[in-house]
Amino acid sequence: ADGTIRFDIAEDGKRFVWDKPVFDDGLPAHGATYISQGYIYPEGTLSAEVDGVNADGSAEFPDKVLGQWSCYGWYIGDAAHATEGPWVLSTQLYQFGSEWGAVTLVSEGYVIANTGGTVERAITGGTGPFANVRGQLADTNLGFNETEGGNARYEVTLVS
Repeated sequence: ADGTIRFDIAEDGKRFVWDKPVFDDGLPAHGATYISQGYIYPEGTLSAEVDGVNADGSAEFPDKVLGQWSCYGWYIGDAAHATEGPWVLSTQLYQFGSEWGAVTLVSEGYVIANTGGTVERAITGGTGPFANVRGQLADTNLGFNETEGGNARYEVTLVS
């Protein structure tokens, strides 16, 4: 399973939930926990004009969905008020296909607030063809979609 895998994710803002502490405006502050989910698409599906998620939270391109993206973690630093640099420390699960747990990758690391910025994350494991891999993931922030969920482009470099 050596090689490079590229894909886009579209977070469904309707499935994004956070807990206290919060700022006066209700947005998550440093230390707030959260969980969110969204859709995995082929690389290049998303752009500044293409969100990947409809206003009701459904996939914009259901025939292109490769799987489900799940993310949980903690807000750090300036948290939801951040405009650049790390704002989240997270675990992300990339579920490929429809058989739960059969083909997954897991990454750990920072998520950055600045649109267009990229940060490296560690690939910490997986299942199926990814059971014995490690590597890193370049996470590029593509901005927000119409559900206020984040969109991203990922480039995963794997080694066995």
